[in-house]
Amino acid sequence: MPHKYKRLPGSRRYQQYDEDSLAKAVHAVKVKKMTLRKASEEFGVPISTISEHSNNKHPGQYGGQKVLSDEDEERLVKTLLTCAEWGQPLTGFDIRLVIQSYLNRLGRREKRFNNNVPGRDWLVAFLRRNKILTTRLCENIKRGRAEVSEEVLTEYYQNLEKMWREYSQSSW
Repeated sequence: MPHKYKRLPGSRRYQQYDEDSLAKAVHAVKVKKMTLRKASEEFGVPISTISEHSNNKHPGQYGGQKVLSDEDEERLVKTLLTCAEWGQPLTGFDIRLVIQSYLNRLGRREKRFNNNVPGRDWLVAFLRRNKILTTRLCENIKRGRAEVSEEVLTEYYQNLEKMWREYSQSSW
């Protein structure tokens, strides 16, 4: 079960202004049309925020930064959809182990993960960012439906071989 984070009473609130006001304030300071203090009063944006944005101090997003790049996440989503399409959907734990394997292969040690395995919160955030993925529970099926023909197995191994060739050519 993921954590439900609550803001503590009296803690700092973020972004009490819109992006347009920030952009105008930063522009006014950069072209030396206004001082930081004057721009802050005029546009309702904190002085420190205008200063940091005009000096490109914090180019990242608010909150914690993602572990994987957008391209890596997109590739992971495509891989997960392909596995599901082939009749081998991965569980949340499987996805976490795939990430561990990927990080280990890169020789990258992620301090936020225990033994390079992402936690449940990471998985929940990943699924929230990638709405195309859904989680479903396994169902028991009758033997008749579970039978596999030779053609199905051949197609599965051909797909697996194709994926392995693509995988060996990319960084995944």
